Amino acid sequence: MNLPIQELKYNLYLVEFVELENIVLSDLKNELLKFGFLTYEDLPRKDYLKLLQYFTLHNLCKAHRALPHKKNTIFYLNKKQCNQDIVKFIEEARKYFPIPVYVTTESYLKNDPGVYSEISLKVKEYRYSIDFSKFSFSKIKKFCKTYELDNFITDFKL
Repeated sequence: MNLPIQELKYNLYLVEFVELENIVLSDLKNELLKFGFLTYEDLPRKDYLKLLQYFTLHNLCKAHRALPHKKNTIFYLNKKQCNQDIVKFIEEARKYFPIPVYVTTESYLKNDPGVYSEISLKVKEYRYSIDFSKFSFSKIKKFCKTYELDNFITDFKL
């Protein structure tokens, strides 16, 4: 999985979550088509959410695993531009997975030096506030069990 990575100041890297969201929604659509559903509205909401959560987590972990600078690459998620079901799930998942996801309502403008500097500083503060020692496999297993994603651990081989 090759997502565009932008280099920031402070030895940090940024991946816009919109790129990952497009892959998640594409995977979800392909899965629905396999079973003859044309849209997610044809599914019960609970099943739709479970599929969406699985593909979100699967693609997030897959993208993170492929990164050259895992601890210093931050996924930048703008709440205004992303599917709200994904946003809610990511806000919960980032508490359990050692994958830095910066959730905000601010747009990231690459061409505006003022916004670039401000966002870089906020992302730096976020990155260095993460204590990677607090994450554990047992917490991930608990999270997966809570969200009924038990197969995720065996399928993905974290």
